[in-house]
Amino acid sequence: MAIKRILHKFEPQMANEHRILELFHSLKTPRVPQVVDFGPDFLVMTPCGENFIKFSRNSIQDLIQTLQIIHQNGFIHRDIRPSNLIQVNEDVYLIDWGFACKIGDKVKFVGKLEYAAKDILTNPEFPWLTARASQDLHMLLKMFYIHFVAPYPLFKDTKDKNQILEKWEELCPEKCFLRNGFQLCSNLDYLGLTQFLQENYVFAF
Repeated sequence: MAIKRILHKFEPQMANEHRILELFHSLKTPRVPQVVDFGPDFLVMTPCGENFIKFSRNSIQDLIQTLQIIHQNGFIHRDIRPSNLIQVNEDVYLIDWGFACKIGDKVKFVGKLEYAAKDILTNPEFPWLTARASQDLHMLLKMFYIHFVAPYPLFKDTKDKNQILEKWEELCPEKCFLRNGFQLCSNLDYLGLTQFLQENYVFAF
């Protein structure tokens, strides 16, 4: 089991995570943690796994299927990153649901800017945004590229969203294969994105 404790100021996120995980458990959503005990400043969850992820074709498929189920039930995660994935045997679990929200909610951006979808980075109301399922998929694709494909640190010490946007534009000229992946994300093509990651990033696993 994993025990998560937080500071008082983060109690709203803890309460949200508890509510979301209880809902997902009732819907029998695969590969998300199950709450076994809770309090105002802690959650006890199962399973407990390793943060180091060794992806395979099957785990890519499982992770995207989990996101698809979550999205079909009207929610998005909003903060997909390597530290929010754990490995339990051959399964990859998506954890840390404190910032999850309903699709269509107007919320402030959370997460790593370098993973953010283009519609977030170009939004004139940033850091406010309207939550969309495609934003999770863009985060997932950018995470894969940054951590498993890029030959050098792309965004080290880069905190400005305009600089990050420019860097992605440089990385993705008109015929770049990444643009195909981004289009799959925008179209909510879960199967297409699964195949894209399996075909293009298999050498990284």
